[in-house]
Amino acid sequence: MANTLTRMQRDVLIDRVPDPADGRRALVMLTPASRQLQDQLIGAARDVNTVATRGLDPAEINAFLTALATAIDNLDPTHEHPKEEKT
Repeated sequence: MANTLTRMQRDVLIDRVPDPADGRRALVMLTPASRQLQDQLIGAARDVNTVATRGLDPAEINAFLTALATAIDNLDPTHEHPKEEKT
């Protein structure tokens, strides 16, 4: 991820600004150049999602997206997780 952000900053697609709430973090902001590409990139992402979910019914897609969102939340160190019971 760090390498991708470095390349995007080099290509003037993002700016990194210090987080005023936490000096250890940086906020990643889109630049005007990247905002000009936004509609095109969203369209491309939708096309890829259509191909990736081909053959899945809406319930399967919803279950997948729910599971993916949970996995992403689990990786977020700022997200409060309920205490897991030991078995």
